Amino acid sequence: MATGPSAKEMQSQPDGDEALNATPIGKIVAGLNDQQRLAVLHDDRPLLVVAGAGTGKTRTLVYRTSRLIEDGVPPGKILLLTFTNKAAREMRTRLERMLGKGVNALWLGTFHAICARILRHRAGCEADCECACAHT
Repeated sequence: MATGPSAKEMQSQPDGDEALNATPIGKIVAGLNDQQRLAVLHDDRPLLVVAGAGTGKTRTLVYRTSRLIEDGVPPGKILLLTFTNKAAREMRTRLERMLGKGVNALWLGTFHAICARILRHRAGCEADCECACAHT
């Protein structure tokens, strides 16, 4: 669920839809429902999207990520977490199709994969190395 202006508040803004629809992102959000649109257009602060299966979470996150990158947010400053490898692959594939570049810099993956990446990074390891911790 997105937090921010309500759908009613967005609809009450004069000429908001016409101005938005004239932009590239406006063409994208035109096919989204109100909740998805709120999430995609949410400001640059962190956003938690919680919804049931088949409700369009992946689509929403892909469009939001695309909008953030188009607005100048560096891909390396964006974190996308999911529970399954399948969902992470799907997000990455859709973003590659949509953006074509910069996707590898995203922090996108499962909770486990991202935590492992952070640990490797903090330990000074290369991306493909095996890290072993010694307990004393």
